[in-house]
Amino acid sequence: MDIPSANKICVVTGAAGGIGSEICKRLIAAGCEVIGVDCNSFRLQELATDLNTYSSTRFHSVAMDLSRDESVKKGVELIQDILNKSRRDDDFSNDCHLQTSPAQQRKIFALINNAAVPTTSPLMTSVAEERPDRLQEMMNINVGGYHRMVHYLLPHMVINGVANSLSGENTESKDVKSGRGGIIINVSSGAGVLAGPFLGFYPITKFAIQGFTDVLRRELSHLGLRVCCVIPGFTKKGMTFSQNIDEASLLRDSMKHMQQSMNSKLEWMGQEPSDVARVVVDNCFSSNCGARVFADQWMMRFVWPLLLTVQIMCPSLVDRMFL
Repeated sequence: MDIPSANKICVVTGAAGGIGSEICKRLIAAGCEVIGVDCNSFRLQELATDLNTYSSTRFHSVAMDLSRDESVKKGVELIQDILNKSRRDDDFSNDCHLQTSPAQQRKIFALINNAAVPTTSPLMTSVAEERPDRLQEMMNINVGGYHRMVHYLLPHMVINGVANSLSGENTESKDVKSGRGGIIINVSSGAGVLAGPFLGFYPITKFAIQGFTDVLRRELSHLGLRVCCVIPGFTKKGMTFSQNIDEASLLRDSMKHMQQSMNSKLEWMGQEPSDVARVVVDNCFSSNCGARVFADQWMMRFVWPLLLTVQIMCPSLVDRMFL
């Protein structure tokens, strides 16, 4: 990490979940001021109470339903209030290790899009048998939620059309070239690299996130913003394959086999949410962060790119993994 983290303002969605809460903890430990966003206001408040016990109220909670435009607009207004307050917070400013101007301190350094749902269906079934309207529901939450946050927070991440500088000097042009301005991190999933069967529309939304990230990276680089996609593998607590199976499905026997296989893999291959959070935060403060970064056990970090190549060159080999 070559970018100082002290006094940076970071927004994390899905903050009350397993991975999201760990990201918030690591950012607080790095000296950041964190704005946690989640639709579960109760768990969000619990996290705020826990973090602010030892962080001098550097964590702010904003309850928001990312699937609803009006809810996001209202939430962003609350975030703007927090940004304005941070400008006036002398104690927090005096603790800063960087000589930044008040205008810079009010800007968001990092937006970490992490909020997603695995399914909106009460039963596990095949994509072919799933109700068509549930695809729209999933896309609205898992993809639309990411876009809404980028759309409404982008004006709060740039200064005069250029991303945050790191010092009081006029370094805007250097930040554009070096990528040392702000960052948007979109958390995807290994399911967005290899789409396993019977995971519903979840893999579709995670594939979309990678395309969304590519477009943003190529567009926002002109503003000095970095855009990175973090791709977690099997992760404990954040994943479960215990959903009830649709007994009316033509593929119910295959689903039972897959469920047993996935739970077995999760048990011996699953990483902790804190492992994913470490990768996210490390890339947040690295000027040369990757376009796609795999967050997984050390061996799997090398296997994932290989599997991706095999899937492109010879998809039938990957298909056999799921038979």
